Amino acid sequence: MNGGVDWRCPLTTTGDYQVNALRKKLDNCIPVNIGRFEWVKEVPIKVNTFIWRAKQGRIPSTEALATRGVNVNSTTCCQCGDEEESPDHVLTNFSSIHGVLDFASNWGNWPKKRRRLLGICYAVVWNIWKSRNERVFNKKRMHPSKVEDLIISTMYSWEKYRGKTEAIRWSEWCLNPFIGL
Repeated sequence: MNGGVDWRCPLTTTGDYQVNALRKKLDNCIPVNIGRFEWVKEVPIKVNTFIWRAKQGRIPSTEALATRGVNVNSTTCCQCGDEEESPDHVLTNFSSIHGVLDFASNWGNWPKKRRRLLGICYAVVWNIWKSRNERVFNKKRMHPSKVEDLIISTMYSWEKYRGKTEAIRWSEWCLNPFIGL
């Protein structure tokens, strides 16, 4: 009781506010067809937030911007030029990204550890988005092999500086992203 007002959080049985309870509530608000979202502590918060927004279809693709009344020259995907640039299309469906997704699914080819694999998925989506932004804002097209290199280096830096793995050697990491587990 504070000044005659009872401050109770309806998300918990004790009435105490907990971030975890709010996160679970928000996760349950996400449409069923996209799967469950998980925060990965080894991944920077801006990337976790981006993935969370992408799973909700809330990233600023040209289609989404046009729907919100923003004046865009074209809603056609700047990467492939074939389809509307929806959040799903820009991150998973345009033709040149299939090689990057194949690379990510085969990288390491060792028994998969769930958290690391989830981090790899986030690195893939994050770097696809960054390559799209290079094309849109700097008029530079990134070759899929460059995106693959960025995925490897991104995951390496996330794990080295944010993860619990102590001494990861670059040469081993490039061959096996599950090193140190």
